[in-house]
Amino acid sequence: MSPSTGEIDLTPGVTADVALTPQTTGTYEMHCSHSLHAMLGMTGHIVVR
Repeated sequence: MSPSTGEIDLTPGVTADVALTPQTTGTYEMHCSHSLHAMLGMTGHIVVR
């Protein structure tokens, strides 16, 4: 994990718990950066109020 960039890289079959500490309210996009995964729906938004 790289907290400074917000990237989390896991090998296949591995899971992880991630704790986020938002600094600013807003809507943040998230996606899987592996080939085709985002195109197949591995995307979402995190809403901080």
